[in-house]
Amino acid sequence: MADARYPMLRRRKRRRRLTMPAALSGARVRLLAIGLLCLIVVGVGVALALRPPKPDARRLLADSLATLDAGNYSAARTNAQAAVAARPDWGLAHAVLARAYLELGDGLAADAELSRARCGIARRPAPPTPGACRSAAGRSRRCAR
Repeated sequence: MADARYPMLRRRKRRRRLTMPAALSGARVRLLAIGLLCLIVVGVGVALALRPPKPDARRLLADSLATLDAGNYSAARTNAQAAVAARPDWGLAHAVLARAYLELGDGLAADAELSRARCGIARRPAPPTPGACRSAAGRSRRCAR
């Protein structure tokens, strides 16, 4: 009955079920997964250990002030720029950078840095006073921190 003229009557080939090879069965798969996970964890740990440390803004600013006093203004500018990059909201770092710019003769950059220094100093919130905590029955937002 199966004929070339009747393609619907042809026998269909059975599809084989996909099975895992015997080498990758049960316990071996688990061991392989655990080994791979351990390798990933160790790799992340090594990557974190080898990353460069964050620059210390205080040390950079101290170096900048020391080089300003020594008369090396370009090195002072470089150190102050690194301190500003480490802590952009620190007004003192902007002020030292402005001084270095001024010593190098770049008045426009010094003026811009002084305006940033004023903004950085003004942005820091003042700590709440004890009287402010007592007022409003202790429900002040500033005291809740």
